Amino acid sequence: MDRAPESTTFNPASKVEGLSEQQAEEIKRQSRPNAALIHETIRAEGESELDRRWWAILMSALAAGLSIGLSLIVQGVFHAFIADDSVRRLVAPLGYTVGFLVVVLGRQQLFTENTLAPILPLLHHRDAGTFLRVLKLWGLVLVANVVGTWALASALARSDVFEPRVWDAFV
Repeated sequence: MDRAPESTTFNPASKVEGLSEQQAEEIKRQSRPNAALIHETIRAEGESELDRRWWAILMSALAAGLSIGLSLIVQGVFHAFIADDSVRRLVAPLGYTVGFLVVVLGRQQLFTENTLAPILPLLHHRDAGTFLRVLKLWGLVLVANVVGTWALASALARSDVFEPRVWDAFV
């Protein structure tokens, strides 16, 4: 029995015998996308980021700056309240992930998480207009992230929410 030539796309069902045509098609639909599809998906995401209104970018980036402050808070609380030194050294750094997860899961604009997607449209179009849109996006995100972190730090510095041992851990 001659086999048809394999296509250039990944099809995990092509290596399995005894499947019905419908089962093979279902496996193919659930397989991972090819590189070109991933590239175009990220480029489309980058285009939509570059088309967002400036105030929406600013608010999302400000929220990310505030949210990333949870990393300091959780890490400081862990450090202050875990008595065993070896456990503290293991667990306290995990506090960083809390703020980071809030930012990522909330799809907030954090500068370090928002650099690749806008570059793909720039590499695709290669024009001054797209370059200026990328610079505007990066500038707004960076400034708003810094303002958000400064605002949280200022609020924490002026409050007495935490015990002295937590403040010592922050320092």
